[in-house]
Amino acid sequence: MFNRRKIDVSVAVLFEPEWGFFLSYNPKWHGYTLPMRKFRPTDANREDCARAALRDATDLPLRGATVSPLVVIEVEGESQRTREPTLIGITLSTSNPRRICLPRLSRLDSAAAPAS
Repeated sequence: MFNRRKIDVSVAVLFEPEWGFFLSYNPKWHGYTLPMRKFRPTDANREDCARAALRDATDLPLRGATVSPLVVIEVEGESQRTREPTLIGITLSTSNPRRICLPRLSRLDSAAAPAS
């Protein structure tokens, strides 16, 4: 795999013990995921990229939000779009939910779920 392309992705991991992990809806995938974004040359570093992913997912300015690198993972595989061999570098970064002040969302439970 000498001619493989490389993609760097930053992922924001936000966990609140009372509410769990923060997931956002990804319209391209038609599902929920951790906030993520491809690293761009205009991003100062991976943490700024993760903060931007979180900002995009919440649609909030996130003033004062701190992001710290957690782990870097490299995965070899095939691009689903181009079918080319691809090395994906994933940087997981964590943020303190107390500093972000996300709006409280109501929990989904079996009582609120529609009858099937």
